[in-house]
Amino acid sequence: MVQVIEELHRQDVIYKRILILFNIGAIGNHYVQEVEKAGIPVNNQLRRLEALDCIEKRRLYFLLRLLLNKDDGLALRQLLVLEPGISDRAVSKLREHAEVWDLTLRGALHQVVVASQKQDNFKRWPQGFKQIYEWIEKVISINHTLSLHEKFEQVTDLLGYADFNSVRDLMALAEKNIALEDWQILEKFREGKIPKVTLLETDEKTNDKVRFMTMHNVKGLDDVDVVFIPALENSVIPGNFLEQEQRRMLYVAMTRAREAVFLSNAWSRKGYERHRAGKNGVIGRKPSPFWDEIEIPKRRENE
Repeated sequence: MVQVIEELHRQDVIYKRILILFNIGAIGNHYVQEVEKAGIPVNNQLRRLEALDCIEKRRLYFLLRLLLNKDDGLALRQLLVLEPGISDRAVSKLREHAEVWDLTLRGALHQVVVASQKQDNFKRWPQGFKQIYEWIEKVISINHTLSLHEKFEQVTDLLGYADFNSVRDLMALAEKNIALEDWQILEKFREGKIPKVTLLETDEKTNDKVRFMTMHNVKGLDDVDVVFIPALENSVIPGNFLEQEQRRMLYVAMTRAREAVFLSNAWSRKGYERHRAGKNGVIGRKPSPFWDEIEIPKRRENE
């Protein structure tokens, strides 16, 4: 990719009209390093300006509800449904378990997670229950004497969302609107009524730099000549949810380019989702099924 960018620049394509897009921002970090290493100026917007997608925003919203009310059963139920690998049937069984033992849903989750570590007959419960349980326990242990801004900050740090644009907007609202009730601020976040806080520096608006962004943020961009999408792999795009939405997002990303689109996929990746890999951290990849829906005369099979 570096060589192609350099060749484009020699052909008078200015850097800021080159856009490199990812569905998952974390995958792009290695690419940023390689492009910078080649001496190409970079405007990295992968994390700092990234927007929460639908799933991430809902996950944060329901965890914040549990921060305000640890026994919010509806919020917990929605969190469970959002987690990949937890079926509606598993959530229904957990609710039945709560009713049989006269427990809150959080109490039932606690019992199931603790028991599954000790008793074989409980191991049938989804592993995703443990992740949700750990999140909730950390959230409800947050010191409630802290300000709303400080409490929200700890939850976003827990999820790794602290640098996202809409989260910074939420933090600014919580810090400046002390007169609002906690739930009122949270509802503004849910409804998307939070005032935008610009994070762009003046020099980033004008300097000639290759832009790295996530696909979530490209709608409306019309100043792009060349687009690179270098991670067209299954489980990256589409991910584990909203396939139709991700198909539409890929289409929007590709159509930002006025002159050329470069698509590619890797057969393996090192580092990303390392917990699912072997000792060397390398994960085999399959091409995205979206490849078969893209009508282009020729494409390279390797990245």
